[in-house]
Amino acid sequence: MRRLLLITAFALLLCGAVPGRYSARSIPAGEVPGIAALQFMAGPWTTSPGKDKGAVTEEVWMAPRGGLMLGSNRVTKDGRTAFWEQLRIEERPGDGTYYVAAPMGRSPGTSFRLTKLGSGYALFENPDHDWPQSIAYGLTDIEGQLEVVVSGTAKGTSRVETWSFLRQEP
Repeated sequence: MRRLLLITAFALLLCGAVPGRYSARSIPAGEVPGIAALQFMAGPWTTSPGKDKGAVTEEVWMAPRGGLMLGSNRVTKDGRTAFWEQLRIEERPGDGTYYVAAPMGRSPGTSFRLTKLGSGYALFENPDHDWPQSIAYGLTDIEGQLEVVVSGTAKGTSRVETWSFLRQEP
């Protein structure tokens, strides 16, 4: 029953929470869409304290330039850093556009290929990764809000984590 509820919640998130999902197009392997379409992600974002047991998550993305976006993520709780991550989105000529995450600075990081792109929406996937297998970014109907949905299967169990970020003044 719990698994059915998780799958239903994930389906609802995919179908309605983020505009552009209905019009998102699949990106064939080898196509390299310019990352200028990911401009909607640029800037500083933060979650509200108290939404995640008092933790605050911040994410900052530099504007796309030269085939690259650089980003960082930091989670703080009780005045301490609980987690941090180096991020980048890069165009790989002849291969695709990739989101690369390096949790706690681990090199070389894990790559997720851009598989769907819409107005204010991007889905990155890596079906061979242990968890997550997909990372979606999308603007919501609420002005200045970005939703990030990280999902997949871990040890045979479906898992979905969602963050609602608000745009901050730079």
